[in-house]
Formats: sequence, structure tokens, C-alpha cells
Amino acid sequence: MEQEEWKDIPGYEGLYQVSSFGNVKSFNYMNKGTTKILKTTTDKKGYLNTYLTKDKKTRRYRIHQLVAMAFHNHIPDGTMKIVVNHIDNNKLNNRKDNINLKTNRDNSSCHKTNPGVKLVPKGRKKIHQVQITINNVNITIGYYYTLEEANRMYQLASQNFHLYDGDNSKFRQLIKTGSDV
Repeated sequence: MEQEEWKDIPGYEGLYQVSSFGNVKSFNYMNKGTTKILKTTTDKKGYLNTYLTKDKKTRRYRIHQLVAMAFHNHIPDGTMKIVVNHIDNNKLNNRKDNINLKTNRDNSSCHKTNPGVKLVPKGRKKIHQVQITINNVNITIGYYYTLEEANRMYQLASQNFHLYDGDNSKFRQLIKTGSDV
């Protein structure tokens, strides 16, 4: 049976710890010097949260963020370039072995069936629009009648995003001509 491991929460050393199972404890609960496992609440996006207080300032944290900070050396920087991922896609499973760090692009792709592809109206039909975001620029690769072709084009674009030089039409042309890219 796996042993629960506890680590200090960065920035809250000596005040709070988070466990490898996703539990959070306070060492000075209600300023009474008692140790207590904190209760969690679920936010509207389905993530477990708790509140930490330091220097009379209280802040809400998602549990998976705390686990990533303590066990995976995650440093939230507000840019969302590196995000915390639930491997099993269960937002309530905050065990350290179910948490990893991914780029925002990889995280959104791993939880979508057809990343970069959406159905859009075209006349009386719907067709598949392929878009990719590179350096905060949305690039429409094209419109395709079949999901298979749309997925293939998105894969080509995502595998060759390093060829993007700021010219959307040049990149689009590279991808469209580029089964051989």
C-alpha cells in the first residue's frame, strides 16, 4: 500500500503542506496552533480548491496546482505556457502520480478528440475548419469536407509549426502543399 507523503507548499513553508494524495493540511488552523486537514470545495469548472492564509492575506488555490508546485517543481507564472494536467482527465484525482506538466497546446490537444478542428456552417452544410495558434497568432489552415482530411492537415501544421516565420499565407501554403514537409 502506497504511503502518503507530505511536502511544504512553496511560499507557505511551515504553514501548510500538501500530500501525494492531494490532501492539504494547516499547521496553525484558525490561528490556534492546531494541525488540521483542510476542507475543499469544488469550483464551477469542477476543480477542487482550498484557501491558504499568510500575512493576513487569504488566497484560493486549486489542489492540483499545489500538488504540482510541491511535487513537480511547478512555478505558476500567469502566462499559461506550462499548465498542470490530470493524466486520467479526472479533475478530482489530484494524486501526484496523476498530475504532470504540459504546454498549454499539448494539454488542450490531449483532452480533445479533434484538436484544431471545428465544424462551421458553409451554405446548408457544415465543413471542418482547421486552425492552429502559433506565438499567440491564430492561423486558419483551411476548410475540409472530411474530418480525416482536416485532422491530417492539423497534424501537419502542428508538426511543422517551427517553420512559421510570421507570414500566415506562406505557412498555410507550406502546409497545404506539404504532405512532404
